Amino acid sequence: MAPRHFRAMALMAAAAPLGLALIALPAAPAQAASGDLSCSATLTLSFSPALVDGGNSTLQIGGNASGCTSSNGQHSDLTSGTIAGSGSATGASSGIFPCGVQPTGSGTGTVTWSTGATSTVSWTVAGTSFTATVTDGQLKGDALSGSLAGLPQATCDPGNGGLASASVPANVSFA
Repeated sequence: MAPRHFRAMALMAAAAPLGLALIALPAAPAQAASGDLSCSATLTLSFSPALVDGGNSTLQIGGNASGCTSSNGQHSDLTSGTIAGSGSATGASSGIFPCGVQPTGSGTGTVTWSTGATSTVSWTVAGTSFTATVTDGQLKGDALSGSLAGLPQATCDPGNGGLASASVPANVSFA
């Protein structure tokens, strides 16, 4: 196999497991709570400094939610939003996660909806386990669930080899 093709395949194989955190999100209940909303989202995660085995990093999250629909009609005005948040993360060695590091962390974020309304979210991630809850604003009390909507793209820091950033496409639901 040519070195160029090997590198491309290795990057895809290394980036894909970051999406495992989204794949393992808890499923939405069979009957969604009042305030049900589903969106497409693209999240960008930035670690500073780049996350390495045994290291600690500040995590910044940004992104967009779009194409949102409210199956119960109670939040049909929330059609899109901007996502921003921060937290902290620690890294553990892992051969299946991008850049060889498995992140564990927690933090808060805000979705600013196209209407100007906001939703404050508290989240925790530990390897492939992800939990999140809306703690204030629109959809308060809803749990956040989701699924991977494409291949995550990760960037490893050229200096220390740690996880510097990742872009993750997802489908998310509030219920």
